Amino acid sequence: MEMNFDDDFSDDDLNDDPINAEQMFEKSLDHTPELVNLRRLLRMALKLIDRKFPQESDCRNELYRRRCIKEEPCCKKCGSRNFKRQPGSLSGKCLSCKTVQSLTIGTPFYKLKEPRAFLSMMILLEEGFAFNSTQFANERGIAESSSWAMRLKINMAIADRMEYQDNIAEVSSAEFESVITRRSRVTPANAHPTAEEEAMREACSSKDAEEAAENFDTNETGPKSEATANSQANAPTGEADTNTNLQLLDNSQTLEGLQRKIYDTLSDTPQSCENLIDLLDVSSQELFSALTMLELEGLILRLAGGRYIRDGSDEKKHPEQQQQPQKKLAPIQKRRTHLPSLSRQEGLVVARSNDFTELTEEAIDYIRTVFQGVSRKYLQLYLADFWRVKAHRAGKIPFSIFDVCCQALDTSTTALKAFVSPLLVKIISTPAPAS
Repeated sequence: MEMNFDDDFSDDDLNDDPINAEQMFEKSLDHTPELVNLRRLLRMALKLIDRKFPQESDCRNELYRRRCIKEEPCCKKCGSRNFKRQPGSLSGKCLSCKTVQSLTIGTPFYKLKEPRAFLSMMILLEEGFAFNSTQFANERGIAESSSWAMRLKINMAIADRMEYQDNIAEVSSAEFESVITRRSRVTPANAHPTAEEEAMREACSSKDAEEAAENFDTNETGPKSEATANSQANAPTGEADTNTNLQLLDNSQTLEGLQRKIYDTLSDTPQSCENLIDLLDVSSQELFSALTMLELEGLILRLAGGRYIRDGSDEKKHPEQQQQPQKKLAPIQKRRTHLPSLSRQEGLVVARSNDFTELTEEAIDYIRTVFQGVSRKYLQLYLADFWRVKAHRAGKIPFSIFDVCCQALDTSTTALKAFVSPLLVKIISTPAPAS
């Protein structure tokens, strides 16, 4: 049966019952045109939300209430959790040190100018709606850029959550070339959006060539001899550590300018992009370019939440990585270290399982249908949104989107500008709903 979407609807369609968005959304997924044009569904849902939260102060109160479900805000000066807050405000006064501060620090709605729009978007996403930023901006009456930024910040938090899910595979971003139709700030000048993929591949190919050269003995034309390998393996621990450090120093000694400053600033303590911009007094675009090159050179490591450390040891041994699972919402599953059915081709790990091949095609169809096209820079964030929708339809979404956003490591505007999808994007297989 075909659904009839009229522009006009009566108030009889909008009762005081909870939003039954899941049922409406599942029906809309059966018809591609309705998935693209959710104008009537969005209007109905937004009007229901406005009835429940008629004033801007009501929206702020609801945001604060949800903010405090898992954890009360903490004073950045004394660590106290006792605040005096006026109703309808997202700021409060610490009762211990009398400091006035925002109670939304570290959340996607920090310094929020559109509380109604953000709350509405959160509710729609939690209910399983699929829409793009233009559709939401038109129906909510806000700037499209504001709608886009809100949506991608939420997607950043979801993408961070993907790191700890089971049944995850890494797929070459080149598989999504057909939907890479939008340029970004990292797309080469006067080039097609897909040129960004080619530029990153070339940079990685140069990096792979350098690593391959290190596997050859400096005194031979072929690989290191067995005797040489055995002598290095049997070398005293102190000597081996010294050689490793020297090799790292040799790589870093080629750095100049901003890359050198960043490398010297970073240590074993994670630094956010926002902190680096303040410390180095550079623009976000300059910082992002330098961080990308350092990461490709293998000198720094990007942690979840857009933070960076020196890549001097195995990522899994870093204390920050060990503590992250405890910071996440339960249930959290350990990230897989062995991806299913993988093969290495052209320096990239590509999923070969039929399940993931079909899932990739399904993700491409979803992106094309809902967003028409995306930039390669933010591809991973749109794949996170695809996972949200698919998990919701299967009834197996393992988290509250609002709670995940509140516990995300870094969803600031600076982190969003600095974000770039890796050559290997993550995709998760979610079981189909039971029939």
